[in-house]
Amino acid sequence: MQDIKIFKLGALVLLTTGALLGDYRVEKSTFLPSMLENVSQSVLAQNSPSKDASQIFEEVNPAVVTIKTGSAIGSGFIYSEDGLIFTNAHVVEDAPKVVTVVFADGSQASADVVGFAKGGLDLAALQVYQSKKLPTVTLAQPNSVRVGEPVFAIGTPLDSQFQNSFTQGNVTKIDRDKFDHIEPI
Repeated sequence: MQDIKIFKLGALVLLTTGALLGDYRVEKSTFLPSMLENVSQSVLAQNSPSKDASQIFEEVNPAVVTIKTGSAIGSGFIYSEDGLIFTNAHVVEDAPKVVTVVFADGSQASADVVGFAKGGLDLAALQVYQSKKLPTVTLAQPNSVRVGEPVFAIGTPLDSQFQNSFTQGNVTKIDRDKFDHIEPI
């Protein structure tokens, strides 16, 4: 079986929650993890050799979160064990500085909105403070994804009744400036 490369971040936060909603203005906040400034759409994947879809879901789902702002809902993923979470900027751009994060197991915590990506990338960083180590998603090396490879999306599109939804497709384009969807996914 060929190596499967999954867009854990891309599929998770760009396809399931943000791609449907078009172009959004994103500004840098006063605190921004330096790592976030260097994220590009070409590093939004991770190798997952010889795993089927259910194995990928079981491995990744614990690190997928739902973000609730009071007026919006979206998906994100845990990047670091100490609680750095990435999501779409449009999910939190009009939110208060503190939002609610719902973990895959149903537990909840408050998270601070700590920064936004530069250059129009629809990406934001949150920080949740937990005493336990959190499950994480690992980003892949740049240029590791190729058109035609399978992608998987886990997240909460549209509202919480779809929390931890899972779907799959194929990479159709890399390094898009805009995502154009004419039909709901």
